[in-house]
Amino acid sequence: MNSSIYNNIILPLAQSWNQDDILDVIEEFLIVIKPEAFPAIYDWVSYPITLVIKGIYDTERQRIKNNELPCPLRLEMLASFERLLCYCHTGNTAVFATSLMNGLGLSRGALKDGFPVLLDTFEHPSILVSKAHGFKIDPKRWPLKNGFPAIASKKAQILTYSDTHFLVSHIHASLNRG
Repeated sequence: MNSSIYNNIILPLAQSWNQDDILDVIEEFLIVIKPEAFPAIYDWVSYPITLVIKGIYDTERQRIKNNELPCPLRLEMLASFERLLCYCHTGNTAVFATSLMNGLGLSRGALKDGFPVLLDTFEHPSILVSKAHGFKIDPKRWPLKNGFPAIASKKAQILTYSDTHFLVSHIHASLNRG
């Protein structure tokens, strides 16, 4: 399919723009990429996202190795970045968990500018410093939904385990308040 788009649309358009006055104007902005490049392009543009995913994953694995509990906010951040990666490959906005990802800036940035933005969520001033210190998230900066921390993993928990598994945290929270 990519080959037919290139051969039947892009190539004829580029050839029809062969008039000097038109070509001079658009030449600076036109880049024709062969279809074989597309899988690699998605990997290239989503590389910062995959770096954050790997960094958070490695941090949580180390915590588990040290017999520490995983950080729920970091796991939700990881789920958000995984959804963002899905968006990079599919272009489908249905993958966004908007109650969390809008609050983090991830989905709004991707939709508005084509590149995700991460609002000030970590305890440290930059993502590089945060990575070096284990991606420590400031809970006061975490987006809320109905007074509770917003999440991105609800669907994954329900599909992987069950609705009861997901609701256990809600039941546990109401019992502790009671």
